[in-house]
Amino acid sequence: MTEAVLLESRDGGILFLTMNRPAALNALDPSLARALRRSIAAAAEDPSVAVLVLRGSGRAFCAGGDISSMKASEEGVEADGDLEDAVRDLARALDSGPRIALSYIKQTMNLAETASLAEVMEVEALRHTHCRETEDHREAATAFAEKRTPRLAGR
Repeated sequence: MTEAVLLESRDGGILFLTMNRPAALNALDPSLARALRRSIAAAAEDPSVAVLVLRGSGRAFCAGGDISSMKASEEGVEADGDLEDAVRDLARALDSGPRIALSYIKQTMNLAETASLAEVMEVEALRHTHCRETEDHREAATAFAEKRTPRLAGR
């Protein structure tokens, strides 16, 4: 019997996805990539999932792409192009999103690695206030009221 390459478990609204290729340091091969794509897409459509936690089994989170699979792909085995399409779709969604807010989210997450909770919360409050003063915030609020997609400009 083949062992599952991706394990799923739930705790209330939290979905845990565990990459389960510990011998390969959870390197992404086509089967794991497909399983991740399916599970993440299903979670995105499931209103009972509030948080998704991605983790790796064994001693590594994920070593990246599986070199053996890549080599096989170069030798004529067809690679899974759906993952690239999904990554491109996500990148486009982020690119057309609220850039200032997304930038602040990234900066705050990075700050959280080294700063105290109080410092992070103070910075987050200031950034939240700044976001409410942006053109993008005004456009998003107007678009919401008009029930249309906002046209964000990154300002």
